[in-house]
Amino acid sequence: MKKITFYSFKKSLLTMAAVMGCVSLSYGQEAVEASYDDFGKPTAATDGNKHWQTKGEVLNVVNVAEESPLTFTPEGSAGYQAWDNSDNPILVYPGGASFDLKVTYDKDGWGCLTVFLLRSGVTPSADDKIFGTYDGNWISSGDNNNLYNSISAAAEEGVTVSSNDRTVSFPITIPEDMTEGQMAVVRFIICKDAASENKPYDGTPNTTTAYELAYCDYVVKVVPKKDYGSVTLVPVATEQGSAEIQSYDEATSSWVSASDLSRVEIGTELRVAVTPAEGYSVSSVMKNATALTANEEDGCFYFTVDEENIAILVSFQVASSIDRVESQNVYYNAGEAVLYTADAQRVEIFDLSGRVVMRAADVASVDVSTLNGGVYIAVVDGKVVKFVK
Repeated sequence: MKKITFYSFKKSLLTMAAVMGCVSLSYGQEAVEASYDDFGKPTAATDGNKHWQTKGEVLNVVNVAEESPLTFTPEGSAGYQAWDNSDNPILVYPGGASFDLKVTYDKDGWGCLTVFLLRSGVTPSADDKIFGTYDGNWISSGDNNNLYNSISAAAEEGVTVSSNDRTVSFPITIPEDMTEGQMAVVRFIICKDAASENKPYDGTPNTTTAYELAYCDYVVKVVPKKDYGSVTLVPVATEQGSAEIQSYDEATSSWVSASDLSRVEIGTELRVAVTPAEGYSVSSVMKNATALTANEEDGCFYFTVDEENIAILVSFQVASSIDRVESQNVYYNAGEAVLYTADAQRVEIFDLSGRVVMRAADVASVDVSTLNGGVYIAVVDGKVVKFVK
């Protein structure tokens, strides 16, 4: 269960005059990208008590980004008449999204409740109402639950209410035609429809006429759907050294061991940290068919995840000279297409994608004539030879 926390409104007197510009478009016109402030900021100029909404949960999500923040701890003071999470919005993918928004009111409450869905590029209006208006109050210190009763009696599809735990759940649908960069606002308006005060609620999401008015905004942003790839580190001979793929941890500002390489966002930068054993040095670090170059500052091998499947192959050589490896009777004879191994107990041959293409055991040579032409890496009892077929 993922949760969000809505702003806790404190009861106080407030005078607020904040008129924000809106994009002058009507339904049917082409939607344009706009920031939250451009299309939806409340414009109330009313006096009265503020109302508080203390808890919210986002449930049963469909097409909501995995990395989307669903937990919020709003901050503010009595000077706020509207809370919004526009700096840290819920992230959804193009093509439409849906979720249940379950809200809890657990303090003294008053007034009618209306829920709107606003969208960037469209001037807010009464036509944006998706639930309500529900008349009535609820009071935590007493048994007055007539607003809950009003919501229950309305029997709107998908809306559920519980006076026992003081919650109401609303099904929210983000339109399919919203594109990347556009934003939507689920707006709760709570106000006292007091005709006797000559300030009745006019039914609009940016009302300035209602008596004792409060806003609570839940901001949503459409973001590109992300692609992912997998990264595999081909095992290295432990007697020759070690290798580790690392990712950058923003929280600690440091490189740490990558926790999950089976699902890495395309565009992510990773690095290979290599530690040769005594007497060995790094021969090569390959990303599929591409040789990586060591960074001059830290000696690590940096690369970007830009393919669906990536294999990292680290090869070591005897530190003094590769000739020492060949002198131990591990070498490739191109004319014969034979890899001589001097009674090797184990032989594995890799292509440059990191895939094992041939294995042998307890052999003095390996016939590689069946392999396609290309560059290969042979690991022979821990010794490494790169050869061209």
